[in-house]
Amino acid sequence: MKKHYFIIVEKEKNSCYGVYSPDFKTVISAGDTFAEACENMRKAMEIYLAETDVIPEAASIESIEKYIIENYPSQSVKTIFDLEVSLPHHHAVRLNISMPEDILHLLDQRLAGKTNQRSRFIAQAVERQLQEA
Repeated sequence: MKKHYFIIVEKEKNSCYGVYSPDFKTVISAGDTFAEACENMRKAMEIYLAETDVIPEAASIESIEKYIIENYPSQSVKTIFDLEVSLPHHHAVRLNISMPEDILHLLDQRLAGKTNQRSRFIAQAVERQLQEA
């Protein structure tokens, strides 16, 4: 499942791009390019979401604009960007499935040395297939 949050990308002369979001008060990131900064922020937000039980509500564009005006000086160029973030799957359900033995063998070979990874691998494969459909 995915959710959209507004982020604020900031750039001052002779600096990298800084990124923050009022919805994630303790999460900040940066990057040498706009795209890198946004990707780094997406990853940081997903890590935060994976470690918390509370999914923040996404602020409106009007509240983000107000936040910028009230909290930050105007020396830097700021861009508001809509970022799609993957939400964690917190509640796992035990499932009994059957599959051909040769496919299970290939799966175990692929995951050799990684413990307790079968379920995660299968869930991610199913999620990818559902997103493509």
